[in-house]
Amino acid sequence: MKARSYVLIAIVSCLSSFGTAITLTKAAQQSPAITTQQIVVTDEARQPRIILSGGTSGGFAGLQILDPVSGKLRISVGTPDNKSSRIELRDINGNERAELALTQDMVRLSIADVDLKGGIVLGSGADRRTVLVFNDGTPTHRATFGLTAQGEANLAIYDDKGNVTWTAVPVPKH
Repeated sequence: MKARSYVLIAIVSCLSSFGTAITLTKAAQQSPAITTQQIVVTDEARQPRIILSGGTSGGFAGLQILDPVSGKLRISVGTPDNKSSRIELRDINGNERAELALTQDMVRLSIADVDLKGGIVLGSGADRRTVLVFNDGTPTHRATFGLTAQGEANLAIYDDKGNVTWTAVPVPKH
């Protein structure tokens, strides 16, 4: 082929691309968003790995990441209802091990141990109380440390049946 043929092909190709770009630009201006209820991203084996869902009215909307081997839920970020937001982290078996939850009235961080019975919970509510709770493997409260609605600290230690064995009383103000 001669150089003129290459130039002609290049010009036709550029004009074609330019026309396509104009068409796509006009389409984007007419419809600036892609609308769907759910997007599923799969791996090479076509197994679902990521699910992005718009949810239903009052239902879960969010992002879910699935385990590549088992297909079980590993990470979830979303709004399970129209009053709360949650982030969940799950172990390889799909058991929830950590959660951050938020509503208008409270915020809570929960971390479970390997047997899913013990762990810690840190929370604060609309009543202006904040508490850190340590649970054992039964799951019984074993220790709590918190602040009352008035901002006074309190601390309690519990026996294996959940009975208070020791507590710290705030020092009276002078």
